Amino acid sequence: GYDQLAVTGQATLGGTLYAPMVNGFAPGNQQSFRPLLFSSRVNAFANVVPQNLPAGTSMGYQYDDTPGAGALVLNSTVAPTLASIAVLPVSPSVAKGLSTPLEAVGTYSDGSTADLTNYVVWASADATTATVSSAGLATGLKTGSVSITATLGTVLGSTTLTVPPAVLTSIAVTPANPSVAKG
Repeated sequence: GYDQLAVTGQATLGGTLYAPMVNGFAPGNQQSFRPLLFSSRVNAFANVVPQNLPAGTSMGYQYDDTPGAGALVLNSTVAPTLASIAVLPVSPSVAKGLSTPLEAVGTYSDGSTADLTNYVVWASADATTATVSSAGLATGLKTGSVSITATLGTVLGSTTLTVPPAVLTSIAVTPANPSVAKG
């Protein structure tokens, strides 16, 4: 909860109002609070400064000048936080000697998603089986499977990359125009 100051009559407002959050109070997203009630008011605060807000939280303010039931209203906004990271494609495969791009998709606490491929820290659990670049390009080095992780802050996503044996991509016949003598 929070404390309210009620002024029975006309409130003369001015200066700066500091509104500290106490005892670990953390407002939720889009919550409204009425810390000051008044019958009517003269002027306004030059500034209303919320203090001790949790990271990612901001507060705006407005006045509700309903006659006989006015209030200073604080409105909270909480930025969404990163909840999980998915590494795509799921269960990728890249032949020995070739490369394939991976993607990191973040899901936030409000359900929104974002491409985090260029913001995560990529890592291979076994750099002798496969490596992964800072841009998410995985390269198969030897046959096997390896865990690939994408980390941002304390949130981690992973997938298992399979490296099958090298794949034949072309055959060259030399000489280009062979001939064999008759007989």
